Amino acid sequence: MLKKHSSALTSVLVAVSACAMIFTSSVSGAEKGDSTRHISHADIHHKTDTDKNSVSKPGAAERIVTITALDIRYDLPALKVKTGETVRFVVTNKGNSMHEFVLGDAAEQAEHEKMMQGMRGMIMADEANAIRLKPGETKELVWTFAKAGTLEYACHQPGHYAAGMVGKIVAY
Repeated sequence: MLKKHSSALTSVLVAVSACAMIFTSSVSGAEKGDSTRHISHADIHHKTDTDKNSVSKPGAAERIVTITALDIRYDLPALKVKTGETVRFVVTNKGNSMHEFVLGDAAEQAEHEKMMQGMRGMIMADEANAIRLKPGETKELVWTFAKAGTLEYACHQPGHYAAGMVGKIVAY
């Protein structure tokens, strides 16, 4: 009986230790006094449908699209691309707060919005389909539109998506 309880206690301690390691690693990089926590893709599972689209090597882009993130909107509300086209998005944050540029269909955007609402104060790390930008920062994301359809790019910082900080991409 003691062995059974000891085994259960060991399992609990291992789980608590793993959670502590994830939390500790997610706080790395924060400056003294900065309460911002950075979460990596490994910390939270985020679905991206690679059957619809795919990430490409930076040098492979056929077209460059520049987008500016302003306070609660993007300067480019919509975009058309050809199926099979590889686009290099050059995104600059000219707003006064942190912004995201997350590519995904409407369902993926809704899922990401729900996840971000539960993580107030945390900043996700860049991923294959998403970049995070501090005010004044410029980053690039290269994407191949493998299939026809509609995707969105959106910012999920608190209140931004709800306020309409989203753009549409139609691949034809």
